[in-house]
Amino acid sequence: MSVPSVQPDPWPAARSGRDGMRLFFALWPQPSARAALMQHAGQWRFSAPARPTPSDKLHLTLLFMDGVPESSLQVLADIGQHIAAQAPGFRLQLDTAALWPRGGIAHLAPSQPPRELASLRQALLDAVRQAG
Repeated sequence: MSVPSVQPDPWPAARSGRDGMRLFFALWPQPSARAALMQHAGQWRFSAPARPTPSDKLHLTLLFMDGVPESSLQVLADIGQHIAAQAPGFRLQLDTAALWPRGGIAHLAPSQPPRELASLRQALLDAVRQAG
């Protein structure tokens, strides 16, 4: 799949919990890539309880954070926008299919992640750590 520009969701997805929020930065496929992924997923055979991910939820998680206070949302959104604006485009080949051990969630991953992907993740990680 070609990723002409890196555009993490400007607001990390969130779910509140007692000890803070669970947030993640992710790459969201463009509509053409999303359609191709859904067509590919339609060819998979899933055993219960595994099932295809809905189209609007398809993403590639770059960084997951747990226990984040709500007061950090704006800082994290700013970090995501800043890093995304600086990130070069790159090509990403999702060629490995598997199920997560817990929950039976089907996923695709690159067998050889491009260095730009690792650099993007590291830039996010460094910026989040620096922000505290």
